[in-house]
Amino acid sequence: ATNNAQGQSSNELVDVASAVVTGNTLTVSSGAGSFSRTSGFTAVTVAPNTSNVKIGSFTVQADSSEDMKINSAGVNPAVSGYAQTNISNLTLKSNGMTVGTPIGNPAAGTSTFSFTDIVVPANGTRTFEVYADIGGASTGSTTASMSITSRGSVSNTTVTSSAAGATITSAA
Repeated sequence: ATNNAQGQSSNELVDVASAVVTGNTLTVSSGAGSFSRTSGFTAVTVAPNTSNVKIGSFTVQADSSEDMKINSAGVNPAVSGYAQTNISNLTLKSNGMTVGTPIGNPAAGTSTFSFTDIVVPANGTRTFEVYADIGGASTGSTTASMSITSRGSVSNTTVTSSAAGATITSAA
């Protein structure tokens, strides 16, 4: 008969035409993930001459297809109302540990932190926090934006993502 199959050991006949099986769908994608300011991190006011102020918090979310490897970040602590020299000891932390080398006197523009790969597992998240000392200006503000460079652990696809930060005001 047509459309039949016969088992090699059992010799049982099966009607193949009525035994339709639908397979699983496979989606192929790279692990770009997402990067944004950490939800809940909002604008605050601090006193002048305050050390170790959190001026930025950003979250990386890996997608489901693969782990993300992050090996550098750029931080731009843009100032308004006072000089760039009022920002010092720019430090990047992840999971409470300093990553990269702190920058004592960051110049205007983006400061780059390079480090050994930080792996964000598929479907996982990782938070990066930016700290700085706020100098003696009586009034001013800084808004730290950040970018990261990541690559998929399997695809090796490299992606640069950026996010704007919240404004931190220094006022007496």
